Amino acid sequence: MVKIITAPEKIGKDGYMLFLAGGIIDCDNWQKVVQYELCRIFKNDSLIILNPRRDNFPIDDPAAAVEQVTWEFNALEKCDMFSMYFAGGKSDQPICMYEYGRHLAKLGESKYNLDTFVVTACKEYKRYNGVIIQTRLVNNRIVVNSTLDEHINTIVDKLNKVFRK
Repeated sequence: MVKIITAPEKIGKDGYMLFLAGGIIDCDNWQKVVQYELCRIFKNDSLIILNPRRDNFPIDDPAAAVEQVTWEFNALEKCDMFSMYFAGGKSDQPICMYEYGRHLAKLGESKYNLDTFVVTACKEYKRYNGVIIQTRLVNNRIVVNSTLDEHINTIVDKLNKVFRK
């Protein structure tokens, strides 16, 4: 069974970790959809989904913000597959743009390769063109999906390669 670790739960290293980076504030709970589909498709207990979205985030607590950002930073460093979903919504999702840029830069390092890097930018995302341009400047072979279904399907395809080895 797929294991789901949600912020701020402790993260071990006992499986293949997929991080669900992307919008949280002022956008749909797309992470729940991805989790549901991956749990439906994969029965492998080696798959761990790292989900930064909490059910109840104490937005007025500064300590909670430190805890959240630290958890995300550490989870992103530990993950085996980086998945970024730029959802449509009210927010520009500036932290997502930062995380995406940081991990785009890691494509040149040994941390990631195209088989462990998934990105989707909904056409409704306010900075859609910025994502496309930045991605092409780093590596024009990166496919930028445009729907949640495409995002899920790409993750599934890449995870199938991992677990069929």
